[in-house]
Amino acid sequence: MGILRWYAMIMKPPQSRFNPLLPYEERRLPCGAKVLYHHSDRLPIVAVDVWFRTGACNDPEPWQGISHFYEHMFFKGSEQHGTGELDRLVKSLGGDCNAATSCDYTHYDATVPSVGWREVLDVLIDSVRRPLFDATELDRERQVVIEEIARAGSIPWSMLHQRFNEKIFAACPYRRDVLGTEACLRNIDAAALHTYRSKRYVPELATICIVGDVELDPLLEELARLTEGWEGRSEDTYPAEWGIIEEPADLTLKKDVQQAYYACGYPTGAIVGTPEEYALEAASAVLCEGRSSRFVKRLKLELGIVSGIWAGYWPFKQAGCFVITGTTVPQFLPDVENEIRNEFDRFLNEGMSEAELDKVKTLHRATYFLDHEKNAAIAGAYGYADILTCVEEAARYQEELERLTIEDVIGAARRLSQPNRLVSARLLPENGEQVCLEDFSEIP
Repeated sequence: MGILRWYAMIMKPPQSRFNPLLPYEERRLPCGAKVLYHHSDRLPIVAVDVWFRTGACNDPEPWQGISHFYEHMFFKGSEQHGTGELDRLVKSLGGDCNAATSCDYTHYDATVPSVGWREVLDVLIDSVRRPLFDATELDRERQVVIEEIARAGSIPWSMLHQRFNEKIFAACPYRRDVLGTEACLRNIDAAALHTYRSKRYVPELATICIVGDVELDPLLEELARLTEGWEGRSEDTYPAEWGIIEEPADLTLKKDVQQAYYACGYPTGAIVGTPEEYALEAASAVLCEGRSSRFVKRLKLELGIVSGIWAGYWPFKQAGCFVITGTTVPQFLPDVENEIRNEFDRFLNEGMSEAELDKVKTLHRATYFLDHEKNAAIAGAYGYADILTCVEEAARYQEELERLTIEDVIGAARRLSQPNRLVSARLLPENGEQVCLEDFSEIP
């Protein structure tokens, strides 16, 4: 049997309706925090992921960047555990831990052999409830974040991404840089962090996701013990109004770079978890996923005028945007922009084929299962879905994608790509030097 035929056979729509996110249990601890649990004994591994409904959108104006700064300080000691103890414990068990801050959330995850789940929970929960915010560590970590801001400001895509965000989300808080500003960071002391914690690191905003080889009853007993006496009511710092731009914007930056970087896109409202989100995901795949996609085939393989091309939907809880980005050399940029417009207009006006839609569904069918292969990925999917929509919505993702029709995809793309909301941004070399595209070949 040929490999292509075998691949096509295994990637047919599953008949058993197996879903890696199901089943799961949802519980409430006595303190009010939510627990999402999935039992898996395939391997003696447990993934713990603690999510909070707080992020850069909740940063008070004088303390922009405090959510991200708090994430850094989370690992700098608690009342019962010293600086770096979580990392040392997880590494000693042969596991891994990490954290992330976004506009809508902050989360802390650890994956360890199942024999160590109690120890890891102990350190995680104590760090949530009783952080030290030691003055010496505070000053040291503040400098780390300031250097991170400077580093991001020297990376071309980071520079363009932030300025693009400021334009496309000009009418809502997603325009903020998650890292904050150096000036604001210098205003954040231990008192500010404790104030933020008292309003945002409270049980009602917490979701504890646990996936792996541990039974539910002893897990709930341990969590109830560790969170006993954890109190607090959130003070909502979330903006009440979320606008959307109604005029196009165009931005050109010049920095010490060698390539030309380009981004264009359209803002949307809150469509995460709706058929329109799935439709834009499918549209981005038709345009730019794989060598047979519209943009890759035309701009990269036929014309050879880009070294990289990408399209996708950025989902946030209260808004989002459909974005196309490309990397080229300065002399080709006008052609790149023109070809992107032409191909996108052709897609909107002429539609797509059933073969293209079938390819998208096949690709996403494989991706959905591969993306949820590990316990940590499932725990992360639970937390992310709980913040943005709900777990049931995440579990239905592939099913909803399978239902899409050509009319669904093209109709959503037409509705959400309004010309009066188009934002274009480019980053060019400040010296205007001409460069050979072959020097930057990134063709996958």
